[in-house]
Amino acid sequence: MSCMCRAAGVFCPANEEVPATLQELRKRTEVQSLEPELEDLALIGTQFENALFTTRNSGALISGQGGYGVLPRIDTPWRLSRHRVNVQVAPTAQLSLARTPPDLTRKVPGSIVAAGDDGRITHRVQYLLDQDRLVAEALPAGRGRTPREPYTTASPNNVVSLTNVRTARDSWSAAGPASHLCDMIAEDGGAGRHLCLPHMGSGRAWRILPAVLPSFIGYLCERQISFVRIVPTQGLVQGHVGPLAKVNRQNNIVFASAERSMFSLDMNAVDTAWVTVCGSEWQLELYGADRKALAALGCDPMGEAARWRDLLASLPSLGSVGGNRRIETK
Repeated sequence: MSCMCRAAGVFCPANEEVPATLQELRKRTEVQSLEPELEDLALIGTQFENALFTTRNSGALISGQGGYGVLPRIDTPWRLSRHRVNVQVAPTAQLSLARTPPDLTRKVPGSIVAAGDDGRITHRVQYLLDQDRLVAEALPAGRGRTPREPYTTASPNNVVSLTNVRTARDSWSAAGPASHLCDMIAEDGGAGRHLCLPHMGSGRAWRILPAVLPSFIGYLCERQISFVRIVPTQGLVQGHVGPLAKVNRQNNIVFASAERSMFSLDMNAVDTAWVTVCGSEWQLELYGADRKALAALGCDPMGEAARWRDLLASLPSLGSVGGNRRIETK
């Protein structure tokens, strides 16, 4: 993932990998725990002018420059901005915030990072401007939150709760895009949503061949088709809307650049790809072998929805087969 970070513009000195955990970060520089929660960062982050925001998980990374858009909560409609960084947070997100000072001797900017209970850094804000530094320093230091035991599922991988399937079926059509995104950043990382997808019905969700993703993204770039790139992680999701400027592939990693943004996808981490349909909303959802959500591609709200639906419908289908799943009736 280090090459994904460098390609996305995450700043680090030459020949050094970007610290992936708080423990690694503390070995490099002073790390100050912050008292506020993620929602406080989302609010004050609207004042950033030219910071670099990066969100990553085990298989995808997205970056954007500027400042957050309007206060973004996952339980409110997502108003995608073409000029600000689109991030939505879960009100109950359990993430630890920390701040690092700039290192002028090594020309390393200051940063604010958000880490999960396992210490892995999933969201990073880097800033160079004095105004952005003052914004970051406005967040009060504190003891920070006490990490819990990392979330683990108690059910076997092939067990699907019948209650969860029924609930998902009943609420599917009425749920808006924000609700579906909320499923992808749930505490289980979207694993529960992934387990339910094979049982939503062929008209609501079906698998496509993951191997076509690089060529599909390349096609969108060549035809200058504007679309939404989304990367979910614990407690938040970051996205960017617009056409791509360039796409290339290196070591089975797809790098897609756009104005003030970069999206990277590690094809080695993609296990399944699903087209999901909720009313007129069609999107492509990508999951890892651990069933956790990696990324989603959606239609530009200002784009041609019918054309986007035709594109997703043309992708080679594997049917609604979700593997050998056993439904739990309790």
